[in-house]
Amino acid sequence: MTRNLALGLVLGTLLISCGDKDPDDTAAGGASSGDGADADGDGFDSESDCDDADPSVNPDATETWYDGVDSDCDGGSDFDADADGHDSDAHGGDDCDDADPSVNPGAAESWYDGVDGDCDGASDFDADADGVDSDAHGGDDCDDADPSVSPGATDTWYDGVDSDCDGASDFDADADGYDSDLHGGDDCDDADPSVSPDATETWYDGADSDCDGGSDFDADADGHDSDAHGGDDCDDTDPAVSPSATEVWYDGVDGDCDGASDFDADGDGETSAVCLSYNETEPLANMSMGGPALTVSYSFTPTTDLIVTGAELWTGRDTGSVDIGIWSHDTSTGQPDAELSVGTFSMVRAEGWQGATLGSSVALTAGTQYWIVWEPINGAISPGTSSGTQQTYFGSWDFGGSWFGPYTRAHRLRLSCPD
Repeated sequence: MTRNLALGLVLGTLLISCGDKDPDDTAAGGASSGDGADADGDGFDSESDCDDADPSVNPDATETWYDGVDSDCDGGSDFDADADGHDSDAHGGDDCDDADPSVNPGAAESWYDGVDGDCDGASDFDADADGVDSDAHGGDDCDDADPSVSPGATDTWYDGVDSDCDGASDFDADADGYDSDLHGGDDCDDADPSVSPDATETWYDGADSDCDGGSDFDADADGHDSDAHGGDDCDDTDPAVSPSATEVWYDGVDGDCDGASDFDADGDGETSAVCLSYNETEPLANMSMGGPALTVSYSFTPTTDLIVTGAELWTGRDTGSVDIGIWSHDTSTGQPDAELSVGTFSMVRAEGWQGATLGSSVALTAGTQYWIVWEPINGAISPGTSSGTQQTYFGSWDFGGSWFGPYTRAHRLRLSCPD
């Protein structure tokens, strides 16, 4: 009986020891000592090991990314290495940088740092998303805050915005270098590049090409439009000639554009009268003269100041065109010096006074020597007389380039002056 009691005490002690063990007490190595088994022998039972058939998978394992295995049993996606909630775009996700948790489609873009922060695939230097990078970062978008402004945009003129980023003024639509005068500039036609203050004026086309504000029909700027274009200026190349000018008589110019003769100051219809004559009534010597290229000059000296408009001499017997004029005197040679004015007449056969109105009037000074010079037709009658006031005269065979003489004879000569 004593042996049976001892055996019962031993069995009771063993049962008490097994039944009182703490279920939270774990074995060495971190494996649970609960009821879960550790089939793969990695030290973690099936309750904490997310794959108890693979000893390389357990909470202590190092994660190998992108192999499809949750090696460290943290429950996170094996394709989201930066744990930002977005799988790598290299593995079916949309995270363009799975090494940086600040980069993902949910992130806010930080412009111009070279990082596509929100993974939208667009340039980080194109904040306004117009397809052109900012010109501050190697691009050519002059306003990267406004998608309507870029090199591909159509410029809206005069709004102060360089919409197409060409760098030109927004107030110079014709690109001639001058802003429109409607917007602070001085281009009077900003639609035409040929019109600007630098342009050369083309007169009488109706356009103020140089933008000076003057009439395009007043080339001499005397305040009167050309009479060929609806105005009353009879010479639009000379500002001294216009209806506002004061007439200067006997200069051959209609200074005041009244249409009247410049040689009829008193308006009586007579434009000239003989003011100097020689030997009008003396008998003619009845000589013929002329020859190829013959030029003859007769000396005279007025006793009063004269404005001469015409010259005549007594001739005839042939027909043709004849030049006659007034020349100055060369005191060093005693010969004619230079032509002052000339006119042309058509000689007739009948003998008489024949001559021409000069191309321009000549002012003669009293006491100064001058010359009447003409080119007689071969065989024409000489104006020489057999008596009367004598004149010194020369001849020339080269139209006054050189002279031969002198000779002395009286001649019928006269000059006309304004009436």
